[in-house]
Amino acid sequence: EYKFAGLYHLVPSQKISKYDLLVLFKKIWSKKDVTISRDHSVSIDRSLIDTQNIAEVPDYEIMFNELFQFMAKNRYKYQQYFECVR
Repeated sequence: EYKFAGLYHLVPSQKISKYDLLVLFKKIWSKKDVTISRDHSVSIDRSLIDTQNIAEVPDYEIMFNELFQFMAKNRYKYQQYFECVR
């Protein structure tokens, strides 16, 4: 039995940088009109870490592919995200 309160982040075990996360969004949503550049002037690690391990969470690419498929299936609700996609 888990007892916790407040906000809890369910995240995969591997860390992902903001840059890599944005690149993944761009790839999955096929955003050809978006440019993503690294900024090496600031280095801050704000990674979310699962400290409770209450569930096995798939990796980011699997989750975002599933999200994309859900949004595509329900395109009428998410039309603004598909205007220049696939």
